[in-house]
Amino acid sequence: MSVSTAPRAGTSQQKNNLNLSFSAGKALSRMSMTADGYCILKIDDVIYAKCKVNIQSCTDKIKDIIGKGMYGEVFRVEEIATSEKLALKVIKGIDKYKRSAETELDILKVLRYHDIEGTHLRLMSVSTAPRVGNSQQRNNLNLSCSAGKALSRMSMTADGYCILKIDDVIYAKYKIKDIIGKGMYGEVFRVEEIATLEKLALKVIKGIDKYKRSAESELDILKVLRYHDVEGTQGCITLLQDFNLGNHVCMLFPIYGPSLFEFLRLNSYQPYPLFQIQSICQQLLKAIAFIHSLNIIHTDIKPENILFVHDQFTVEQNSSTLGHYRLMNNTKIVLIDFGTAVYNSQHNYQSIVSTRYYRPPEVILKLGWTFACDIWAVGCISVELFTGKLLFKTHDDVEHLALMEKILGPFPKEMIECVDQSSFKNFFTKKYKVNRSASKNVEEKYVNNAKTIQELINPKIKFEYHFLDLIKQLLNYNQTRRISALAKESKCPVNHNQDVKSCPIDHNQNESINPLTQMPYSSTLEAASSVTAEDLSNSREMSTIPRGDTEKLWEYPSPRMFYNALRRKGYETDPADVDMMVDVHNFLNEGVWDEVMKWEKKFHW
Repeated sequence: MSVSTAPRAGTSQQKNNLNLSFSAGKALSRMSMTADGYCILKIDDVIYAKCKVNIQSCTDKIKDIIGKGMYGEVFRVEEIATSEKLALKVIKGIDKYKRSAETELDILKVLRYHDIEGTHLRLMSVSTAPRVGNSQQRNNLNLSCSAGKALSRMSMTADGYCILKIDDVIYAKYKIKDIIGKGMYGEVFRVEEIATLEKLALKVIKGIDKYKRSAESELDILKVLRYHDVEGTQGCITLLQDFNLGNHVCMLFPIYGPSLFEFLRLNSYQPYPLFQIQSICQQLLKAIAFIHSLNIIHTDIKPENILFVHDQFTVEQNSSTLGHYRLMNNTKIVLIDFGTAVYNSQHNYQSIVSTRYYRPPEVILKLGWTFACDIWAVGCISVELFTGKLLFKTHDDVEHLALMEKILGPFPKEMIECVDQSSFKNFFTKKYKVNRSASKNVEEKYVNNAKTIQELINPKIKFEYHFLDLIKQLLNYNQTRRISALAKESKCPVNHNQDVKSCPIDHNQNESINPLTQMPYSSTLEAASSVTAEDLSNSREMSTIPRGDTEKLWEYPSPRMFYNALRRKGYETDPADVDMMVDVHNFLNEGVWDEVMKWEKKFHW
């Protein structure tokens, strides 16, 4: 669901005050379990890098377990940051006990919410007690309250939507103001926090089991993202609070500006200026690098799921059409909607993911997909922002592949040979071309009239040449050669080729990659980044590109110039690597667009 939300997690000093309410999520779902459902935890196991099972002597292990009963066990744990001793209740991994635990959680959270000081008698069968600080800390707490039994009588429509009316008040804290959006999974309401009058977004999931299970999976991932990005600087949505409203899972987020698609629609589908596309690409690749470093694949990156943080814009005149267009004042964005996000090691590689228009070929051909499916979507979105139109506008698999073939060129033979026999017959001819006659839904004229990627971009200034090179690498058919977004400082190396059959070309899976340059050859990039302006000024090798529609030429450092500068500094570098990288580096480098600004408005619009 596309929700107008964005992160707000406070300062690093507030991190210890957050009640993160983590569930083990996908990251810990592989924990061993005994035959009767008990979780197997060993001494000194560390949970979320926060608590470890505590012992006082290695021979007296009974001190590690406070109690054991029909529902589960209670461990004595130590908070690593403070060395404080706490009690951890771990419920059996069996459905009936989990359902009972959810009911208990509902009640405990309501008790905690109404007794923040912990001054009333708590009826608990476990040796645990609340520790939430003084009343002055209350605003810093993520209470994660659920409505519990008190609100279990909330009305629900026949198809599962929660019935909430304007001015309804939830928990004496939030007042419903209006509805932002409605989708298959539920609704999003604009609410007002009564104490501060701050506007927030409340996502209310349908009260149907399959949607609730999906919401729980999304909550797992949102909480992991929040834990690793407490400052909210990585460009991903941060969950503020979660609770249950009767039978409905609710998530609270801040409100921000329109989505990329909504702004494009309001702008009559007029393209974004290229310097803004550059800024959006940088931020989007940084956000993807962050989630990939945590072994998470978004799987549904599209303009509707990318929001502007601000909504202010100016109206300017379009010099080419003499009409008017809107121009965002601030292009800061945030990536949202992790409802279909998965951990790389725990998904079905043959499943269908991604919204149709942004779906990569490996998904259609059932070759197995991984992190690179997110990168393909970035390429499709970038072209859409540049032209104002969908790159692959179709609803049919064969037509989709035919459009790819027309726009991006023929599929590699080695890739087609990896397709199973059934898919080969459904999609390709014996000459390794897309078999358009295999589907009645293919419109020959529509496919034939599609422009190639070179024709769509039609570069006239050097900035557009750099952009075209970037698009070609984002939309590489071979997912193992597609640009990686894995962050340089990743502490969680991932295998981009796990169970992937795209092609036989090998790729160093553990390369460290700078998310702002996004090249798959980190050693060459590291060397290139050491080249100074003075190094380049010693060479006369310059590339020239026509400057717009004038007779003048752009003059800028060529790949050969970079290569020779590297050799002079003692680096052994493949010239082909530098040739492929330099244009993409120039496009994503923030310094490039300054010199292009004066030409951008003149020729792009």
